[in-house]
Parts: sequence; structure tokens; C-alpha cells
Amino acid sequence: MRQKQAVPDAGLRGLGPRTWLMAGLAGLSTFDPTLVMAAGPFVALLVYLFGRPLSLKVTATVLLSFALACWVIASNMWTVNPLSTLSTLTWASLLIMFVFMLDFIQTRRQLRAVAIGYLAGAFTAVVRIMFENPDAIFSETVERSSLGDLNENYLGYAFAAGFALIVLLLATAPKRTIRTYVALGTTTVAILIGVELTGTRGAYLGLACVLLWLLAWKMFRLRSVRLVVIVFVTVAALIVTGIADQASLAFESGDRATGDWSGRLKLWPIARELWADNPVVGYGAGSFRVLGGYEISAHNFLLETGVNLGGIGVLLLLGIYWSSLRSGSRDVEPRQRALLIGSFLAASAPAYLTGVWELAPAAWIVLAIFARLNALTTPAFPEVIPGKRGSMSGIAS
Repeated sequence: MRQKQAVPDAGLRGLGPRTWLMAGLAGLSTFDPTLVMAAGPFVALLVYLFGRPLSLKVTATVLLSFALACWVIASNMWTVNPLSTLSTLTWASLLIMFVFMLDFIQTRRQLRAVAIGYLAGAFTAVVRIMFENPDAIFSETVERSSLGDLNENYLGYAFAAGFALIVLLLATAPKRTIRTYVALGTTTVAILIGVELTGTRGAYLGLACVLLWLLAWKMFRLRSVRLVVIVFVTVAALIVTGIADQASLAFESGDRATGDWSGRLKLWPIARELWADNPVVGYGAGSFRVLGGYEISAHNFLLETGVNLGGIGVLLLLGIYWSSLRSGSRDVEPRQRALLIGSFLAASAPAYLTGVWELAPAAWIVLAIFARLNALTTPAFPEVIPGKRGSMSGIAS
């Protein structure tokens, strides 16, 4: 019997229920993190079990994720937070979804499907914000809008991360048709509207950083993300040490200027002092919310993790980021790799440095997508072997 020839790409046609579940999980993460945190680990586990559970690759990223989960659990023995179980479950849920998302994305189509699912969720979120907050569109008195009790910053950061996914989808499109440009152009406009409605300054900064990176990548024909990493590390060091706290206020302007970056310059000194007093093991999961005095996060992933999990936790978390992005994209052509990883870092850096993004399900799903860029080097469809079953369509995809 004559075999049908594989085609370069078929969009989302022929994808199985596992792909739709993961794409749906990505979409929900943009506007319903509570539901994703509750149901996401079970959905991800189901997708894993109905795939190829015995083929899970125990990479450095997987080992570091397991080690971080164990360290968070162990920190409950010395934590000062009586509700540390909630923080522990949060970390466990995030890492389970992350590892199983990494395991799931094996092909170019799966990677693009999850990215499209995320952007569909972001688009849905913007439409919902507009319908649920009609006065925010034309009123000058409504400064920020959200969905129910969901924090505006979460939505803003999720929208900014979506901008990096737009770059990914456009750069990896098999054919850049009019439909491609219309779909991604419409999504871009929606994301810009969403950022404006949420009024998240970190999201504005993320969008600006991506545009600057795209310009530098194009003008100087960059083949690595060294420039972005240097800027990221420098800003992170300035925040952790506090050297530029007062100097940074020269850049705070607009209607939302508070003279302390919306309270961050009150939180960061407290976090620095606490981490310095217990630099290795930290005070235990979720402790900063108790010790900080304001019952909120430190709004910086290094300071928050340092206080709670110590230097050990910080090293494990940074190890996950480094190993996943480095090894997960090493097979991609250098110029394209720089474009995509650079866009991810540029869009996400403000969220990690000034928000609570390390505990956001959307953040870990986007990280998993960019940590599986090697999937771009696989064919859209696996070769059909006569007489054997096992196509990636159907339940296996």
C-alpha cells in the first residue's frame, strides 16, 4: 500500500487530545492560575501517562527540579511560616507541570501548538477584561483593570511573555502567509491593549526590552544572548545589593510614581537583611511573607528565594533556568537561537526582577516552551514505517 508523503506542516490539524490538553493548560495559565495550580499537575500527569512514560529523559534539568522540590519540602522542618504547606504545594505543582511539559514537547508541531494555546488564552483574557471592565476603555479615572481578584501584574507579565511567543511563532512559521500575519498581528494588538488596561509597568518594560533586543539582533547580526544576559545579571546584582536603589528613582515617573517603586524599596532592604542573616538554608518555605512585615512577596525572585530557601535554593533555581534553556536549545541554528532565547529573557526579566513571577504557572509553561526549542529541528510528522503502528497523531500526540 502506497504511503502518504509527510508534509512540512499542517497547522493544528491532526493533533491528538494530549496536545489539546497541554495547549489548553497553557492558555488557562494566562488568566486562571488558581485553576491551573489545582488541576494542572493532574492534567500534566495524565498526558504523561498516556504518552510514553518509560521514555522520560532524566536530564540535568529534571534532576535539578526534583532536587528543588525536595529542598522545599525539607525546608518545612525549620520554616517560620505556619502555612508553609501552601508554599510547598505551589512549588510542587509548578515543577510537576514544568517537567511533564518538557517531556511532552517533542516535535515542532507540539511546541507551536502549546505556544498558540498560550496566546489564545492571552487573547481571551484581553477580551474578558474589556467586557468585564467596559469603563476602563474610555475612562480616564480607571487606572488599572483585571479579572475578578486576579492581580493586575500577573496578567501584565503574562501578556509580556506572550510577546516573546509571537516572535517564536513568526520566526518558526513554515510559511508566512497573510493569515499568519493577520493572526499574529491581531494578537499583538490585543496584547498591547491588555498591557495598557492592566497598567503593569514591568510589562511595558518587557515589551520595550524585546523591541530593543530585536533591533540589536537585526542590526548587529548577533549570534548569542550574551548581551541580554549581561544586562540581566547587572540589574539583578544592583537590586540584590541595593547599590542603585535611590538612583533608580530617577527613572520612576508617570501617574503611578510613588517614590519607592510601589513599595519595592521598602521590601528589598528587609529581604536583603534577612537573607544576609541566614544565607545558606534560608528561613523555610514561604517565610518572607511572615518575616517581611507586609504579608506579601519580596517582589524579586532572587531575594524571595534567598530568604525562603537560602543560597542552596537560589542555586537550584538558577540551575534549572540555565540548564533548561542552554541544553534545550543547543541544536537550534545560532542566529535563531539568539533571537528566540533573547526575546524570552527580554520579555521575562522585568517580571522576575520586580514581581512574583517565579511562582506563576504561566512563567513555568513559557519557560518549558523555550526550553524545548530543540523540537524545532524535528520533522513536523515522524516518518511512517510500513507495517508498524505509532504515528504521533491521535492519542500519542
